Amino acid sequence: MYGASVKPWRLHYFYKRNEVIWRTTQKNFFAQARRLPQLEIERQEFALMLIKYITDGIPVMYFDETSFQLEMTLRRAFYPRKDKLVMPIPRGQRKGFSLYGCIGSCVAGGAYFEVHDSSNKEDFKAFMRNLEDQLI
Repeated sequence: MYGASVKPWRLHYFYKRNEVIWRTTQKNFFAQARRLPQLEIERQEFALMLIKYITDGIPVMYFDETSFQLEMTLRRAFYPRKDKLVMPIPRGQRKGFSLYGCIGSCVAGGAYFEVHDSSNKEDFKAFMRNLEDQLI
């Protein structure tokens, strides 16, 4: 891409000369491999139960909430071998928001979403009150 290449077997010279190491800075949130068959069985049971509810005419709604941080997060970084990895975040730049949503056959338009500044109890209650007005 930039006309340069890095040979993996040469990286140890870079690490040694600059006294840095290459480490993951975030955790991986994957299920344990031994639990995957059990999770698949649970998912299939849930899907069958959901199909039964829908075919019986019971209204089904799915709620979800997710939060977004408006700051950059690094997956990997170089840092001095002797020091602990510290990633400073400038003051006032930790802005984020939460998105609440609901989809279902009893919701007007099939879906309803709201954006809030946080995911605290008051914001969730406000979302639920507003959602009540959207039900058919």
